[in-house]
Amino acid sequence: MRLTSRDRSLFSSLALFGRLTTSQIARLLQMHLKVLQRRLRKLRQADYIRCIQLPNFGLGRGEYLWYLSGQGADFIGARFSKPRLTMHQTHQIDSNSLLIDVLKSFDDGEMACSALPEHFMRQASLAAIPDGSFLISAGGNSALFLLENDSGSEILSSLSLHDDMELKVITYSRMFEENEVGFFQRHFCKAGSLNRFRLLIVTTDARRLDAIARVAVEHDESGFVWITRRRSLRQNGIKGNIWQIPVTSEHGRCIVGRD
Repeated sequence: MRLTSRDRSLFSSLALFGRLTTSQIARLLQMHLKVLQRRLRKLRQADYIRCIQLPNFGLGRGEYLWYLSGQGADFIGARFSKPRLTMHQTHQIDSNSLLIDVLKSFDDGEMACSALPEHFMRQASLAAIPDGSFLISAGGNSALFLLENDSGSEILSSLSLHDDMELKVITYSRMFEENEVGFFQRHFCKAGSLNRFRLLIVTTDARRLDAIARVAVEHDESGFVWITRRRSLRQNGIKGNIWQIPVTSEHGRCIVGRD
């Protein structure tokens, strides 16, 4: 089978994200869905990629989730990993969609954007594991962002500080103050020297946003925690004036400047 440059882009995307749905691939590669589905079937028949069908609790069939086969992983020097359908996997698919939205927001070429999905950071010894991270660069300057995809189901605060949002904010605050960006410096090696980061929390609705904002005010003294709603992100893009900084009570901020 003759592979095209677009096939190689597909393999690279699957290696980066680990697994992608058909619609996510179509968005990343800017392909018509029917054309993409035909190509995916041919690549699966040649055993470069494999898929599993996601459960669908509504009408119709669930989407296919695609990943590299051993042959496909070997072709681009990536690691083979078969996904498991767990609750965490569902959250990771949703977080990948957020990262894809981030990448597509920079298609205009004014700034360079590189993304790093959660599964890479889970393999590292990080104090806190974000749902994604990305770096934007322009004019020799770079800025690092860590992304938390809040689905609204996580406990905000507990007496034990065990796996709740407050513990995450406390841990990220320590990472920020101690400038723990070594892992990201090594990964985004083209970026030059990185100096701290911003934590972007994307949440479900206004009530949840206000609750998380109260947690952030207690533990963020530097204003590195920025929050928005998923709806605002979808409507305006990651570069929109959609961000709230809880500690300063600022609204309508943009990650690439004040305006």
